Amino acid sequence: MFIISILAVVIISKFFTVGSGIFWPLDYYTIMLLLLFNFTLLTGSGFLMDFNNAFRLSIPNRKRRESVQELKRAVEAVRLVIKTTLVTGFFLFFFESAQIVMTLDLSSPNSSMGAMITPGISAPIDAAAIALVLLPMESMLRLKLWNVQKAQEILYKQISSDSKEAPDTNKE
Repeated sequence: MFIISILAVVIISKFFTVGSGIFWPLDYYTIMLLLLFNFTLLTGSGFLMDFNNAFRLSIPNRKRRESVQELKRAVEAVRLVIKTTLVTGFFLFFFESAQIVMTLDLSSPNSSMGAMITPGISAPIDAAAIALVLLPMESMLRLKLWNVQKAQEILYKQISSDSKEAPDTNKE
């Protein structure tokens, strides 16, 4: 569900950019680099499985009981993906900008800077679209984590108050 919404946001944001068709401004190079950076960092940090679990955990289900540790790791994995995506988007923007400056020929009046700037501007837009879609997922996971922690706290208070009220049978 979230993957579909990620693709929808990216395609809609590309649709409203200047171009002749919906797939003309789609920069597969940028999207592949964003996915590559995310996959590499998730694998290297050990959060790849937790990011996959985040999709499962963000769907409301009353029958399933989640652990606090599982929810914390899922929240951290989503936060890592959001941060990685945004940083990668701006890194690609600055990288493309540096390439534009190095190859730009200002002496020629016919230099088309627009064709060179488009891939550079595309990277932060794609990164922001992906981060925008993942933010509600992070909020849902945080809320679920808070609810589980509160339920455990209430249960602990009930157990501790019951043990204080019970008479001690060992005393004579």
